[in-house]
Amino acid sequence: MDGGFDMRFWIKIVILIVTLDFLIVFSIYKWYEGWIWETPYYNSHQRVELVSDDQAVHRLTSQQYYAFVRLTKYAIKQQLHNYNFKGLHDYTIEIWKTRQPHVYYINYVCGTVFFNQRFSTVMDVRINSVTLKGQPHFKIVKFVSHLPQ
Repeated sequence: MDGGFDMRFWIKIVILIVTLDFLIVFSIYKWYEGWIWETPYYNSHQRVELVSDDQAVHRLTSQQYYAFVRLTKYAIKQQLHNYNFKGLHDYTIEIWKTRQPHVYYINYVCGTVFFNQRFSTVMDVRINSVTLKGQPHFKIVKFVSHLPQ
């Protein structure tokens, strides 16, 4: 070599840059994927309103919100022996993080559209995972439902 252009050196540099870019993008994606499914205020001892029944307060990502709705319906089915939601429409859900770590207060209201009836279910659930992704792992601490049997 007489100080000219070394093609192998520049190919290695380009491969290194592309690899680093891929790793950075993948890391950001994995961090974001974890963040959007993270159980909010999981270890906190403060009481925080996450979703108000009129939606004026909404501190959840859409993934977290729908995970809480899914968890709520799963808890109702568990407590009321495979309850069938056929003919019922979701009206409101109110979610609070309680002062106890991992425990959430949920007030879920559903009802019939045709007869304009509404039924509330109130529960405290202890979520056993820092992520809401996948199958919900929880324990029902308190449960009161006015759904028809």
